[in-house]
Amino acid sequence: MLARFLDPIVMRVLTEEANKIAETARQGAKTKKIKNAISVGVAQTDGSGKYRIDIVVNTSKEGGAPEAAAYEYGSGIHRKDNPSTYPITPGEGKGALAFDWEGHLTDLHPADPIKKFIKYSERDGRALFTYVDHPGVAAQPYLRPAIAKNRPSVRARILSVFKRGLLDSIKVEFKDVR
Repeated sequence: MLARFLDPIVMRVLTEEANKIAETARQGAKTKKIKNAISVGVAQTDGSGKYRIDIVVNTSKEGGAPEAAAYEYGSGIHRKDNPSTYPITPGEGKGALAFDWEGHLTDLHPADPIKKFIKYSERDGRALFTYVDHPGVAAQPYLRPAIAKNRPSVRARILSVFKRGLLDSIKVEFKDVR
């Protein structure tokens, strides 16, 4: 088992490296909300030589970035498992969704049996819908590339700490047996 005196050193290095990974992920994140949702936990050891630190992306609706997973892995038709669109409906008390649609009338198919298209307003260039089938977003990973980019540095620094600890823990004594 590794000497206990190394625990604070390993945890400091883990914290520094996790902060580098988090900063790299923030640089690659596509929205300010996702950047602000990335945080680093506290390095821990279980006493048996295992260490851990969490890099967290808060995906809660309150103060987080619920869209974070969609950007990391893709959503809707861009998902690898069960690709499909998902409906977006007007908010409570709203009658329709309105989109700037000027010049895109060829995209509208009022003859389709789906009753999502209501009308197009020539006056303001907006199309009204009862709902839309959102295709989702293509994956634009920020966390996995940050981990991959920083992995060599993490490994090198941790290996250096363990090597130093091992060398410091070996004591060779010579006794004069004459």
